[in-house]
Amino acid sequence: AMMLDAVAEDASEGSVDAALRVLETARERQRTVIRSLRELSFALEPWVLRDQGFVVALRALADEMERGHAVSVELDVEPAAELPPDDQVFLYQIVREAVQNAVKHAAPRSVSVKVSGDPAAGYELLVHDDGTGFAPTLPADGLPHHGMTAMRERAQILGGRLKIDSIPGAGTSVRVSLPAHDHADVA
Repeated sequence: AMMLDAVAEDASEGSVDAALRVLETARERQRTVIRSLRELSFALEPWVLRDQGFVVALRALADEMERGHAVSVELDVEPAAELPPDDQVFLYQIVREAVQNAVKHAAPRSVSVKVSGDPAAGYELLVHDDGTGFAPTLPADGLPHHGMTAMRERAQILGGRLKIDSIPGAGTSVRVSLPAHDHADVA
Protein backbone atom coordinates (compact mmCIF):
# COMPACT_ATOMS: atom_id res chain seq x y z
CA ALA A 1 0.00 0.00 0.00
CA MET A 2 2.87 2.37 0.81
CA MET A 3 4.48 1.57 -2.52
CA LEU A 4 1.23 2.31 -4.37
CA ASP A 5 0.98 5.59 -2.44
CA ALA A 6 4.51 6.38 -3.64
CA VAL A 7 3.48 5.57 -7.23
CA ALA A 8 0.53 7.94 -6.94
CA GLU A 9 2.73 10.66 -5.49
CA ASP A 10 5.41 10.22 -8.16
CA ALA A 11 2.77 10.23 -10.92
CA SER A 12 1.11 13.39 -9.56
CA GLU A 13 4.52 15.10 -9.54
CA GLY A 14 5.15 14.06 -13.12
CA SER A 15 7.92 11.54 -12.24
CA VAL A 16 6.59 8.82 -14.50
CA ASP A 17 9.86 6.84 -14.66
CA ALA A 18 10.14 6.75 -10.85
CA ALA A 19 6.46 5.76 -10.57
CA LEU A 20 6.95 2.90 -13.06
CA ARG A 21 10.01 1.60 -11.16
CA VAL A 22 8.12 1.59 -7.85
CA LEU A 23 5.07 0.03 -9.52
CA GLU A 24 7.17 -2.81 -10.98
CA THR A 25 8.73 -3.47 -7.56
CA ALA A 26 5.24 -3.54 -6.01
CA ARG A 27 4.04 -6.00 -8.67
CA GLU A 28 6.99 -8.32 -8.02
CA ARG A 29 6.37 -8.23 -4.27
CA GLN A 30 2.70 -9.01 -4.85
CA ARG A 31 3.63 -12.03 -6.98
CA THR A 32 6.02 -13.23 -4.27
CA VAL A 33 3.33 -12.91 -1.59
CA ILE A 34 0.80 -14.79 -3.73
CA ARG A 35 3.33 -17.56 -4.41
CA SER A 36 4.10 -17.81 -0.67
CA LEU A 37 0.42 -17.98 0.24
CA ARG A 38 -0.18 -20.73 -2.31
CA GLU A 39 2.75 -22.71 -0.92
CA LEU A 40 1.47 -22.23 2.63
CA SER A 41 -2.04 -23.26 1.65
CA PHE A 42 -0.70 -26.36 -0.10
CA ALA A 43 1.45 -27.19 2.93
CA LEU A 44 -1.54 -27.04 5.26
CA GLU A 45 -3.70 -29.25 3.09
CA PRO A 46 -2.95 -29.72 -0.57
CA TRP A 47 -6.05 -29.46 -2.75
CA VAL A 48 -5.05 -32.68 -4.46
CA LEU A 49 -5.56 -34.55 -1.16
CA ARG A 50 -9.27 -33.64 -0.99
CA ASP A 51 -9.85 -33.76 -4.75
CA GLN A 52 -7.91 -36.86 -5.77
CA GLY A 53 -7.12 -38.67 -2.54
CA PHE A 54 -4.28 -39.73 -0.30
CA VAL A 55 -2.35 -41.83 -2.81
CA VAL A 56 -2.24 -39.11 -5.48
CA ALA A 57 -1.35 -36.43 -2.90
CA LEU A 58 1.57 -38.50 -1.61
CA ARG A 59 2.73 -39.15 -5.17
CA ALA A 60 2.78 -35.36 -5.71
CA LEU A 61 4.80 -34.91 -2.50
CA ALA A 62 7.20 -37.69 -3.53
CA ASP A 63 7.64 -36.16 -6.99
CA GLU A 64 8.40 -32.78 -5.40
CA MET A 65 11.01 -34.32 -3.07
CA GLU A 66 12.61 -36.30 -5.89
CA ARG A 67 12.85 -33.24 -8.16
CA GLY A 68 14.00 -30.80 -5.54
CA HIS A 69 16.29 -32.93 -3.40
CA ALA A 70 17.63 -35.81 -5.52
CA VAL A 71 16.14 -38.44 -3.23
CA SER A 72 14.24 -41.53 -4.33
CA VAL A 73 10.83 -41.85 -2.65
CA GLU A 74 9.11 -45.24 -2.80
CA LEU A 75 5.40 -45.40 -1.98
CA ASP A 76 3.20 -48.34 -0.99
CA VAL A 77 0.22 -46.55 0.56
CA GLU A 78 -2.97 -47.79 -1.13
CA PRO A 79 -4.58 -49.13 2.09
CA ALA A 80 -4.74 -45.57 3.48
CA ALA A 81 -7.31 -44.71 0.79
CA GLU A 82 -9.86 -46.52 3.00
CA LEU A 83 -9.33 -44.10 5.90
CA PRO A 84 -11.88 -41.33 6.51
CA PRO A 85 -10.92 -38.09 4.69
CA ASP A 86 -10.02 -36.19 7.87
CA ASP A 87 -7.77 -39.04 9.01
CA GLN A 88 -6.08 -38.99 5.60
CA VAL A 89 -5.25 -35.30 6.13
CA PHE A 90 -3.55 -35.98 9.48
CA LEU A 91 -1.72 -39.02 8.11
CA TYR A 92 -0.57 -37.01 5.09
CA GLN A 93 0.78 -34.30 7.40
CA ILE A 94 2.72 -36.91 9.40
CA VAL A 95 4.23 -38.37 6.23
CA ARG A 96 5.10 -34.92 4.89
CA GLU A 97 6.82 -33.95 8.15
CA ALA A 98 8.76 -37.22 8.32
CA VAL A 99 9.93 -37.00 4.70
CA GLN A 100 10.83 -33.31 4.96
CA ASN A 101 12.74 -33.94 8.20
CA ALA A 102 14.69 -36.74 6.54
CA VAL A 103 15.55 -34.60 3.52
CA LYS A 104 16.40 -31.55 5.60
CA HIS A 105 18.45 -33.21 8.34
CA ALA A 106 19.64 -36.65 7.20
CA ALA A 107 20.66 -36.43 3.50
CA PRO A 108 19.06 -39.76 2.52
CA ARG A 109 19.45 -41.39 -0.87
CA SER A 110 16.04 -43.01 -0.48
CA VAL A 111 12.89 -42.80 1.60
CA SER A 112 10.16 -45.42 1.69
CA VAL A 113 6.59 -44.80 2.81
CA LYS A 114 4.36 -47.79 3.49
CA VAL A 115 0.84 -48.05 4.87
CA SER A 116 -0.52 -51.46 5.74
CA GLY A 117 -3.71 -52.68 7.35
CA ASP A 118 -7.42 -52.13 6.99
CA PRO A 119 -10.33 -50.59 8.93
CA ALA A 120 -11.05 -53.77 10.89
CA ALA A 121 -7.47 -54.46 11.99
CA GLY A 122 -6.10 -50.93 12.15
CA TYR A 123 -3.31 -49.37 10.15
CA GLU A 124 0.41 -48.95 10.38
CA LEU A 125 2.42 -46.24 8.66
CA LEU A 126 6.16 -46.70 8.26
CA VAL A 127 8.40 -43.96 6.86
CA HIS A 128 12.00 -45.13 6.63
CA ASP A 129 15.03 -43.30 5.29
CA ASP A 130 18.62 -44.41 4.74
CA GLY A 131 20.04 -41.07 5.90
CA THR A 132 22.49 -40.19 8.63
CA GLY A 133 20.12 -40.88 11.50
CA PHE A 134 20.39 -39.12 14.85
CA ALA A 135 20.61 -39.73 18.56
CA PRO A 136 16.95 -39.49 19.63
CA THR A 137 17.80 -37.65 22.84
CA LEU A 138 19.68 -34.80 21.12
CA PRO A 139 19.07 -33.30 17.68
CA ALA A 140 22.20 -33.23 15.55
CA ASP A 141 22.25 -29.43 15.46
CA GLY A 142 21.45 -29.02 19.17
CA LEU A 143 18.33 -26.94 18.40
CA PRO A 144 14.78 -27.79 19.48
CA HIS A 145 12.65 -29.31 16.73
CA HIS A 146 8.87 -29.15 16.72
CA GLY A 147 8.31 -31.57 13.86
CA MET A 148 8.43 -34.65 16.09
CA THR A 149 6.02 -33.05 18.54
CA ALA A 150 3.63 -32.19 15.71
CA MET A 151 3.79 -35.75 14.33
CA ARG A 152 3.13 -37.18 17.81
CA GLU A 153 0.16 -34.85 18.35
CA ARG A 154 -1.34 -35.76 14.96
CA ALA A 155 -0.95 -39.47 15.72
CA GLN A 156 -2.72 -38.93 19.05
CA ILE A 157 -5.57 -37.07 17.32
CA LEU A 158 -5.99 -40.20 15.20
CA GLY A 159 -6.04 -42.33 18.36
CA GLY A 160 -2.67 -43.80 17.42
CA ARG A 161 0.89 -43.96 18.65
CA LEU A 162 4.08 -42.63 17.09
CA LYS A 163 7.42 -44.34 17.51
CA ILE A 164 10.69 -43.03 16.10
CA ASP A 165 13.75 -45.25 15.84
CA SER A 166 17.00 -43.75 14.68
CA ILE A 167 20.57 -44.89 14.79
CA PRO A 168 23.36 -42.48 13.88
CA GLY A 169 24.72 -43.56 10.51
CA ALA A 170 21.89 -46.04 9.88
CA GLY A 171 18.78 -44.01 9.08
CA THR A 172 15.49 -43.31 10.78
CA SER A 173 12.12 -45.06 10.96
CA VAL A 174 8.92 -43.24 11.86
CA ARG A 175 6.13 -45.66 12.72
CA VAL A 176 2.51 -44.73 13.41
CA SER A 177 0.10 -47.37 14.65
CA LEU A 178 -3.58 -46.54 14.24
CA PRO A 179 -6.43 -48.45 15.89
CA ALA A 180 -9.20 -50.28 14.04
CA HIS A 181 -11.96 -48.02 12.71
CA ASP A 182 -15.67 -48.54 13.19
CA HIS A 183 -17.07 -49.17 9.70
CA ALA A 184 -19.73 -46.52 10.32
CA ASP A 185 -16.96 -43.92 10.57
CA VAL A 186 -15.37 -44.80 7.24
CA ALA A 187 -16.74 -42.62 4.45
